[in-house]
Amino acid sequence: MEELLNELYKIEKEKLKDIDYLLLNSFFPNSFRYSFIVLLFIHFEQLLQELCDLLAQINNLPKVSKVGVLKSCGKFLETFLGIKRDVLSKWSRVIELCKLRNCIVHTRGIIDKSRECKYLEELTSKTNFLTLSNYGNMRRIIINKNYCMLLTADIRDFFYEIFKLIDFPNFDVKST
Repeated sequence: MEELLNELYKIEKEKLKDIDYLLLNSFFPNSFRYSFIVLLFIHFEQLLQELCDLLAQINNLPKVSKVGVLKSCGKFLETFLGIKRDVLSKWSRVIELCKLRNCIVHTRGIIDKSRECKYLEELTSKTNFLTLSNYGNMRRIIINKNYCMLLTADIRDFFYEIFKLIDFPNFDVKST
């Protein structure tokens, strides 16, 4: 009997190791990357709002609405500065960040519950840095660390593009 209990103990101990491994190498890193995407979006939105407010102040224009920042800043840039979204090569990455953030915040990354399910399916099929995993009978986005690095660089480049288009004083990409 004691031998049987020891054997069961060993089996259960191995299962726990597998769970620890899964938590440490899959669940936690993806959760941290979810947090990173949400924080990147918050930071992006805040910087975009501040930039538009500064440009409004410099040019004696009305301030941008704080409701629907992405939409109102896009409209501000186009209406008052003549910068159309389609000339910004990184605008699609901004939309990607927004939709991914919404999926994470509103559905915990489960794309089947997201309003943007089709978009996210297409997005994950286009890159090796986003994948889908089964989460019960639904699919959840898994974010690779390289995706976070590339998206961050693209968001930075989005601002560089705007600075170049508005001829921001003393702005030089090489010096940043």
